[in-house]
Amino acid sequence: MNDDKIFLGNTPTKTRSYLLGVFKELKPRYNHLVIPSCGQFSIAMTAIQSGYQPEQIHCSDVSLFSTTLAYAINNLDLSDLKISIKGSSWSNPHSYAELFYELKLATLKAQTKH
Repeated sequence: MNDDKIFLGNTPTKTRSYLLGVFKELKPRYNHLVIPSCGQFSIAMTAIQSGYQPEQIHCSDVSLFSTTLAYAINNLDLSDLKISIKGSSWSNPHSYAELFYELKLATLKAQTKH
Protein backbone atom coordinates (compact mmCIF):
# COMPACT_ATOMS: atom_id res chain seq x y z
CA MET A 1 0.00 0.00 0.00
CA ASN A 2 1.19 3.53 -0.83
CA ASP A 3 -0.51 5.43 1.98
CA ASP A 4 2.54 7.68 2.38
CA LYS A 5 2.32 9.03 -1.19
CA ILE A 6 0.00 11.63 -2.67
CA PHE A 7 0.97 11.07 -6.30
CA LEU A 8 0.92 7.41 -7.30
CA GLY A 9 1.57 7.82 -11.01
CA ASN A 10 5.02 7.33 -12.46
CA THR A 11 6.51 7.91 -15.88
CA PRO A 12 6.59 4.52 -17.67
CA THR A 13 9.96 2.83 -18.22
CA LYS A 14 9.78 3.14 -22.04
CA THR A 15 9.06 6.85 -21.76
CA ARG A 16 11.96 7.37 -19.35
CA SER A 17 14.26 5.48 -21.74
CA TYR A 18 13.15 7.70 -24.61
CA LEU A 19 13.62 10.85 -22.51
CA LEU A 20 17.11 9.70 -21.51
CA GLY A 21 18.13 9.87 -25.18
CA VAL A 22 16.36 13.20 -25.68
CA PHE A 23 18.07 14.74 -22.66
CA LYS A 24 21.47 13.52 -23.87
CA GLU A 25 20.83 15.26 -27.21
CA LEU A 26 19.63 18.47 -25.52
CA LYS A 27 22.36 18.69 -22.87
CA PRO A 28 25.02 20.32 -25.10
CA ARG A 29 22.56 23.00 -26.23
CA TYR A 30 20.64 23.71 -23.01
CA ASN A 31 22.34 24.14 -19.67
CA HIS A 32 19.07 24.25 -17.68
CA LEU A 33 16.05 22.00 -17.75
CA VAL A 34 12.57 22.97 -16.50
CA ILE A 35 10.17 20.17 -15.56
CA PRO A 36 6.65 21.32 -14.61
CA SER A 37 4.25 18.98 -12.83
CA CYS A 38 7.10 16.69 -11.83
CA GLY A 39 5.16 14.45 -9.43
CA GLN A 40 7.58 11.83 -8.11
CA PHE A 41 10.62 13.37 -9.87
CA SER A 42 11.23 10.35 -12.13
CA ILE A 43 11.84 12.61 -15.15
CA ALA A 44 14.29 14.69 -13.10
CA MET A 45 16.13 11.50 -12.13
CA THR A 46 16.28 10.55 -15.82
CA ALA A 47 17.73 13.97 -16.62
CA ILE A 48 20.43 13.42 -13.98
CA GLN A 49 21.25 10.05 -15.57
CA SER A 50 21.67 11.87 -18.89
CA GLY A 51 24.32 14.18 -17.44
CA TYR A 52 22.40 17.15 -16.06
CA GLN A 53 23.45 18.21 -12.57
CA PRO A 54 20.68 18.66 -9.96
CA GLU A 55 21.37 22.41 -9.81
CA GLN A 56 20.63 22.62 -13.57
CA ILE A 57 17.13 21.16 -13.14
CA HIS A 58 14.17 23.27 -12.04
CA CYS A 59 11.09 21.30 -11.00
CA SER A 60 7.66 22.31 -9.89
CA ASP A 61 4.49 20.54 -9.04
CA VAL A 62 2.01 23.36 -9.13
CA SER A 63 -1.24 21.63 -9.86
CA LEU A 64 -4.88 21.93 -9.04
CA PHE A 65 -4.68 18.83 -6.84
CA SER A 66 -1.86 20.28 -4.73
CA THR A 67 -3.60 23.64 -4.51
CA THR A 68 -6.87 22.03 -3.47
CA LEU A 69 -5.08 19.95 -0.87
CA ALA A 70 -3.43 23.09 0.54
CA TYR A 71 -6.78 24.89 0.62
CA ALA A 72 -8.34 21.95 2.47
CA ILE A 73 -5.52 21.76 5.02
CA ASN A 74 -5.73 25.50 5.65
CA ASN A 75 -9.54 25.56 5.55
CA LEU A 76 -9.59 28.25 2.84
CA ASP A 77 -12.62 29.12 0.72
CA LEU A 78 -12.62 27.10 -2.52
CA SER A 79 -14.67 29.71 -4.38
CA ASP A 80 -11.54 31.90 -4.42
CA LEU A 81 -9.99 29.47 -6.94
CA LYS A 82 -12.71 30.05 -9.59
CA ILE A 83 -12.30 26.49 -10.90
CA SER A 84 -13.79 25.01 -14.04
CA ILE A 85 -13.03 21.61 -15.53
CA LYS A 86 -12.96 21.32 -19.32
CA GLY A 87 -15.62 18.95 -20.62
CA SER A 88 -17.59 19.05 -17.38
CA SER A 89 -20.78 20.91 -16.61
CA TRP A 90 -19.63 21.05 -13.00
CA SER A 91 -18.44 24.32 -11.53
CA ASN A 92 -18.12 26.10 -8.20
CA PRO A 93 -17.46 23.28 -5.71
CA HIS A 94 -19.40 23.14 -2.47
CA SER A 95 -16.87 20.96 -0.64
CA TYR A 96 -13.29 19.71 -0.89
CA ALA A 97 -14.58 16.16 -1.27
CA GLU A 98 -16.70 17.19 -4.26
CA LEU A 99 -13.73 18.85 -5.93
CA PHE A 100 -11.40 15.88 -5.33
CA TYR A 101 -14.08 13.58 -6.74
CA GLU A 102 -14.49 15.73 -9.87
CA LEU A 103 -10.71 15.90 -10.35
CA LYS A 104 -10.44 12.11 -10.13
CA LEU A 105 -13.38 11.64 -12.49
CA ALA A 106 -11.86 14.05 -15.04
CA THR A 107 -8.52 12.21 -14.81
CA LEU A 108 -10.16 8.83 -15.36
CA LYS A 109 -12.12 10.16 -18.33
CA ALA A 110 -8.92 11.54 -19.88
CA GLN A 111 -7.09 8.23 -19.35
CA THR A 112 -9.83 6.17 -21.00
CA LYS A 113 -9.61 8.26 -24.20
CA HIS A 114 -6.13 6.86 -24.99
